[in-house]
Amino acid sequence: MSSDRRIAERINVALDAVCRREGESWQARISNVSLGGCGIELPWKVLERGDRLVLELDEDIVLPATVAWVGTKRAGLAFAGKSYGAMILEYARQVQANA
Repeated sequence: MSSDRRIAERINVALDAVCRREGESWQARISNVSLGGCGIELPWKVLERGDRLVLELDEDIVLPATVAWVGTKRAGLAFAGKSYGAMILEYARQVQANA
């Protein structure tokens, strides 16, 4: 049995986003998405497990998330609902179609 605890399929993407937390903001890149969360790449380690933030893809897609894990310049975010992951996947499809 695999030690991977994920229960939802992850889909690789490459989307720019802005993370916002308590008056701070920084650029991030979403590297993969599932219905329950996403992986992001960061310019430096700025997050701690349990932090609450907002992930902004554009002015219409602003999603609350909680930091599930933190690595070196990477983090995993958990969404409160599965619809948030679905929104990011649909946004990724639109970006790809317009590229």
